[in-house]
Parts: sequence; C-alpha cells; structure tokens
Amino acid sequence: MNKHLKLLGYLFACLYAAYVDAQYITLNGNRFHDQTGEPFYPVICNYGVRLSCQNCNTGTLISGFSSGRINCTPSDYTLHPNPYYGSTREFEEPFNKGLEKISADLTKIKEMGFNTVRVMMEFHENKHFKMDNGNVVSDEPGGRVICLKYDNAESDYNSWWGNFFRIMPPYTSDSNLHHILLPAIHNFLDVANNVGLQVILVTGGSCISASGDASYQRDGSVENLAQAEDYRDYMEVLTANLKNRTELLAYDLYNEMSYGIKIWNPNDPIPSNRSWGPSTTDKKEEICNFTAMWYDAIKAVDSNHLISISSGNIFGVFDYDPAIIKTDLHDYHEYPYNYIQGFELWGNFFTPAQIRERWLSRYEIMFYWQKNNNPTSWILSETAASAWTAQGQDVFGQSTNTNAPGYTTNAEFVGENFSQPPFSYGSYQDQLDFARQTQQMVLNHSGAGYGWWEFMWNERNAPFNSAKEFSEQFIGLLDRGDPAAQGSGYVYNNSLDRPVVAAFNTNPITKPQPGSGTMPDNYYNPFGGDSQTNYTITGKIVDQIGNPIKDAVLMARNYWDEDDSFPKKYKCFPFTFSKPDGTFQLTAPIEHYYSSTSPVIDYSKFLMLEYTAPAASKDKIFAWALPDGNGGNIGNLTLQRGVNIFDKKVENLVINSGNSPIEITARNKLTLQNVTVESTGIADFHASDMVELLPGFEAAEGSFVDIYIAPVGFNCDSLTNLSYKTDETRFYKTDGEEVVTEKRIEVRYMPAASTIKLLPNPATNIVFVESETDGICTLIITDMNGRQVYSNTFMLRGRYAVDVSAFAPGNYLVKAITQSQTEIFKLFVNKK
Repeated sequence: MNKHLKLLGYLFACLYAAYVDAQYITLNGNRFHDQTGEPFYPVICNYGVRLSCQNCNTGTLISGFSSGRINCTPSDYTLHPNPYYGSTREFEEPFNKGLEKISADLTKIKEMGFNTVRVMMEFHENKHFKMDNGNVVSDEPGGRVICLKYDNAESDYNSWWGNFFRIMPPYTSDSNLHHILLPAIHNFLDVANNVGLQVILVTGGSCISASGDASYQRDGSVENLAQAEDYRDYMEVLTANLKNRTELLAYDLYNEMSYGIKIWNPNDPIPSNRSWGPSTTDKKEEICNFTAMWYDAIKAVDSNHLISISSGNIFGVFDYDPAIIKTDLHDYHEYPYNYIQGFELWGNFFTPAQIRERWLSRYEIMFYWQKNNNPTSWILSETAASAWTAQGQDVFGQSTNTNAPGYTTNAEFVGENFSQPPFSYGSYQDQLDFARQTQQMVLNHSGAGYGWWEFMWNERNAPFNSAKEFSEQFIGLLDRGDPAAQGSGYVYNNSLDRPVVAAFNTNPITKPQPGSGTMPDNYYNPFGGDSQTNYTITGKIVDQIGNPIKDAVLMARNYWDEDDSFPKKYKCFPFTFSKPDGTFQLTAPIEHYYSSTSPVIDYSKFLMLEYTAPAASKDKIFAWALPDGNGGNIGNLTLQRGVNIFDKKVENLVINSGNSPIEITARNKLTLQNVTVESTGIADFHASDMVELLPGFEAAEGSFVDIYIAPVGFNCDSLTNLSYKTDETRFYKTDGEEVVTEKRIEVRYMPAASTIKLLPNPATNIVFVESETDGICTLIITDMNGRQVYSNTFMLRGRYAVDVSAFAPGNYLVKAITQSQTEIFKLFVNKK
C-alpha cells in the first residue's frame, strides 16, 4: 500500500554552492561580493575619458562631423581625461601625459572614498557614415565611428567630437579596433587596477545611433534587427578580449538607452501617431529579443563579468522595461530635476525649501517602485544635485538687481537667485544632505550600489538663460580648476573638494542592510493634488482576462510643448501608479485655472493619459478623450500581458508516469493547491521568490518532488510567459550584526533513505554512482524536458563512474534501477 506523506511532515533546506571564480566581482541577490567573498557595495564615481589623436588633420564639418583623416598610426592616439576636467574646457596636459593625468584623477577618486568608476570613453559613437572622395556621407548600418580630438578650441565643444576613424566589420580582424581601441581600454584598466578601483565600462552611449542621421533625435536608438546584430558582433569581439580583466566589474551596454526616434507631434490628426519611437507593434518584444541576444552572445565568450543596461529613470518601463530585458542588473539615473513641473518653476506655490522636499519625496517613490518591479538587482549609477556657494549666498545681488551679471531675466521663477531652486538644489550643505539622504534611500529600497555624476563637471560661465541650463552645472565633486602642475608628477590636494565629498569619505557605505524601506505615504499621489477639488482621473488597469495589474505607470499632461500661449506656471505632467487592485487616481497638482478666451479653457485639464506596466506587451497606450469639468472615472484600461508572469497558482493537478517529468515555474511566487504527485510521478516546482503550498498538496512515497528557489528562464517570442531573474533568493538570516544572503534555499520532499548515492553533486566532468550492495544497475539520465541523454546497464560493485563532461550545464533527473529498488536523483551539472 502506498503511504502518502505530507510535504509539511518532512522538510529540509540545503545551501546550493555554485562555482564562483574568486578573481571577479560577483552578484548574489542584491549584494555584490568581492574577490575574497566579502560583501562589496559599489560606491561609484562617474568619469569620462577621450581617445584623442594629435596628427589627424581637421576637415570641414559635414552633418556635424569633420572629414577627419583615417590613415593615422596607433602611436598617434592616446587617452586623456575629458577636457572639461580642469580650469577650462580644454586639454590642459601635454599629449603624452594623458594617462598620467588619468592616474592622478583616479587616485583622487579613490582618496575621496569611491571604490568603483563608471567610465564613459568617447570611443563608442555609432554614427553610420563613410568616407567618399574625402567627404562624409550617410552609410548603411554597420561599424562604429570612433570620435577624436586633441586641440584647445573651446569653440568646437558644442560640435560633434571632431576627427574620427571607423571600426568596421568583421570586427575580428579590424585593425583600428585591435590596434587602437582595445589597447586604449586595457591602458585605462591598468591604471584603475594600479589605483585599486573596480570599473563599470559603458560600451554604448546615448550618442549611439543606428542611422545616417546625426541629429540628436537619433541619439541612443536601435531601430531594427540589423543594427542590434551589428552591436552584438562588436560586443562579442570586445568582451572576448577583456574577459580576463579582474578589475572590470560590469559592461554597461547602453547609457540612457531609448528605442527609436524621439518625435512628438501633437498636431497629427490621428491620435495614435502622436507618439515617440518607430511605428512598430512589437516594440517591447524586439527590445526583449535584442537584449537577450546581446546577453547570450557576451556570456558565451565572457562569463566572468556582469552585464547591465542604463535606461535612465523609471520611465524606461515604456521601452527598456526591466521586467523583460535580460541583464544581470539594471542601472537607474535619477536627478532632482527629472520630474520638475512648470508650477514649481514659475509659480509662487512653494518656497525653495518646499521644492527640495518635493524633489526628495519623488526619489523615495522611484526607489520603492524599482525595488518591487526589478526582477534583477538594481543600482543608482547616476545622481547629483547642483550647489551654488557655501551658504547659498546671492553673490551677484540677483535678488534685488535684475541686471546683475549672469542673472536670467525671467522674473517669474520661484528662486530669486542661483542659490535657490529651481536654479540649484541649494547651498553646499544642501548638496551634502542630498547625497546622504539619497544614499540611505537606495539602501532602504534594496539598491545594490550608488553613483555620483560626476568627478568634475563642465561648468560654464554666466550668463545662464534658463533654470535648467544652470541646474545642470555645479554638480561635480570638485570645484572647477586645475590643481596639477604641467609636466610630470600630477598631485591633487584637497583645496578643490566640495563639502559633498564628505558623504563618501567620512560616511562610507560598507555594510548595507537588506531593504527595509516601506511604501511612501504619497506613493499613489506623488504631486499632492487634492482629488476633491482638483481635476482628477480615476480608473482601473487590468490585463486581457480582467486581472488587476499593480504598479502600472500612468502619466498625464495638460499642455503641448509647442503651445507658447499656455501659462508656464500651470504646466504639469504628473504620474502615478496603479494599486494592487488595479485602481488608480491621477490628480492635477494645480487648482482649476480658466482662460479669459472664448471658448474658456481649463488649463488644469489633462489633454492625454499614457500608461504601461512591467512586462506589458506594448510600450505605451494613450487615452485621449478625457472628461471635462472635475474629471471622472474612465473605466477599465486594458494592457496585454502574459498570464502568470509574476505569480502563478496551480490547482487540481495529478502528476504520475503519464505526464512526468513535469516542471512548473513562476517568476515571483508559485502557489500549489490540491496537487498530488503519485508514486510514479516526477515533479520540479520552483520560483524566483517563493513556493507556497496550500492544503491538498501531497507527494506519494516513491515519487520524486523537488521544490526550491532558483532563477527561471524566459522566452521573448510573444511576451506571454515572460519571466527572468538572475539574482538569488532574497532570504536573510541574522548572524550578529552581519546580514548573510543565502545563495539558494532548496526545500524538497525526500522518500525513505536510499542505499544508492550520487556524488559529487553538482558535478562537472565525472559523477559516481555508489551502492552498499553489489548488483546489476540500469542508469537512465534525462534532462528537464524529458529527453534521454544517457542510458546504460552495468554491474555495480561499490562505485561506477559516469562521464558527464559533454552535458550542458543544468538540472537532470537520474533514475537508478536495481533488483531491490528504483531511485531517482536530481543531478546538477556545472561548468567551471
């Protein structure tokens, strides 16, 4: 008689120890570990270098590029710090001293308390041009343009980068790649290694374009498969060459990546055409496939390093959705000014101090959303806030003299001078407070790293014509200046340090605790509008079968950029998120304001609403015909999304030899209720976060049931069962003050004690079958799809060796049949 055993009757946990090469930084859950296995928290300083040449002639600018020579020799090129690191926006060191100056900069970065640099080398521009009779002309996709300059002409700063050469496929044999670019990267990594810094290498940037159009509207775009494949081919060669660099932490595939052409046309008579990006119905599916293609190609040649992508702020969910892209971690860039509203710039609704509080509250909201909607770990690799003078002094007398030097003449701004929002975040102390407050927010919401933009920023001289133009200045860690003497022996002192440096060298982030951040009070109303009196839209976000979707992102606007008649101080584009039941409320943060025109215009009314959700198949959907008056409920808004992407519940299932082996997975939570595994059944249940067993779950003696926490696979083809996670279980135990993250927690039902053993497990090349008794044994090994990969019958005397060196890495079921019993084991094959 079969004896049924409840799973709750016998549980045990085992720690799965995967092979980790101790030479490289690894990522386990939301924590990095260094080469010694100790927790490592990347404290990141963003830093820029330029690959420059000294003997390339300058030609006439064509489409934003000069017709530079392409016949320079490798000795004509070297790396320099970005020319705006110094007292001017020019190269201030001799040509042959570039690496020496970089070494001085990185040494200073290390002394300031940073352990990682995120480096942008201006070698990765992907403008598709070619030389034709000495002229630059548009070219077909393929290849990379390496932009260069070494001169002291500040007037050239706002042009495209000057001289250039071309890296062309096939990349395996391109001379410029192998004799100029790659040696330059290795030179930089050598310097970082000597200083003791880890490196996140940005391999693609917001200036990467996939067409012959050099306009800013094409920057950072990949628009078709051919361009994505070209980038894959390039990255395969690049990463294969860098795979043994131990100071390299990660490849950042793109910096603030976007998809397609950024164009907004509110006057198009067809509402569906009033959108950004190329005309495609499969935008997210294409992005999913592109990132999977890049990830798999890189990992095939370099499994030592991590892969990330920077999609900017949370609105990356509209294209480079963290729920669908395949990376090891996700980079975010958040700045106080990202979501600034017109009524905060020009109105008299808030004081400068209140504006700072509002900006900070939105940071907390963003981090909370990121914590709950990233299947991978996330880092804040870029943030900063500008500061103007130590105490926020009105050094130009701007508060009383509108003709003071450098004053912007728009008297409607909230801030009266550069020391106040929206021009700057505030004083040096305000900037320091911002750094410390946002550092803690990132930790509270499970962020795995924190980065500041930037080492020394390209601060321009007054006058400034807009608040935004000023606010993007004065964010560097050092005052603008050149402390290094010309020639050799570059040495920094502390004279240029801004007070914000103290957030990194006197308050180092060394032992981050697991995320304890709770939902902010204003999470569902980030801008604080009164829904009883202000214009408000309500509704519900559901999927195609009517299930509610939580954390959908909804954004509205009440103006068009092209409408100069709209009162600036009433411009707003608020956003919100849907609740667990799918409902949302989006309220205008300004009161009703009516025009004196005929017909009367209510400036507070939203003109459109756009929305999407993690893992939704469309990048965004628009709602146009919104109610007048005080707003109203617009009903259910439907997003197509794969069923059970995040959570899955399985009910009333019987598993036996007829449908075994069976594997059931979920990205986040898998729930099993009234599931019976009969004695002949083989079942594998796992999820990324949790497996929940409800009443009615039974596994019979003799069955093989494996329940554990592990990453699950995903398929981009239709975005129907999309699920991917590279981090481990977020399971914590406390050991004194140290918080330990377990790599894998595996819980499984175990039948009666076996006389047969399988070891080692995990195995790499050979696995041994051992038995306490001699006899004939038949061994059958199948993969998790039920495909038989090994079968043999042999006389088992003590120990028998099975060669698994040709097996692909992964899980296998091993069935050992003897005269007295049949045993089933789960074997994990791991390749070092």
